[in-house]
Amino acid sequence: MLIPLLTRVAVLGFGAIQALLTLRLLMGIVDLPQAIMQFEPTVLVSSEPLIEPFGRFEDLLGGALGGGFLGGLDSAVVVALIGWSLVELVLLAMLRTWDAATARRSDPTRVPAGSAAVAVARQPEPAADPHRHRHLPAAPRDACPGWWRPGVR
Repeated sequence: MLIPLLTRVAVLGFGAIQALLTLRLLMGIVDLPQAIMQFEPTVLVSSEPLIEPFGRFEDLLGGALGGGFLGGLDSAVVVALIGWSLVELVLLAMLRTWDAATARRSDPTRVPAGSAAVAVARQPEPAADPHRHRHLPAAPRDACPGWWRPGVR
């Protein structure tokens, strides 16, 4: 119960971070409507603390992302966007691992949601039919003529 809630909160929080950084990136390369551009100072101020932790990586790139056909591309924002996406990926992987471990401890037959294993609904075993060969699939009684089962006409 707790893990799905934490997963949703994490996805929502990282989605807001990525939306804010994407908006800052778009403000630098596209002429947006005035209704959106009036929030530019707010976007710049609120996105700066999100870009700051990844400033070292941007220095390592040496502005390699800022050239080419997107001359106005802010490489610090691109690096921060990639960095926060990787942090989200690691956090969601940890939550899924924790969910799987919790599920195995509580119910060893349960397959956790979102896992790579395919959950197959367990069918009840059909009543034993002494005339059916084990290597043949069971057929409905009225689907086949009676000649294939001895004693049934």
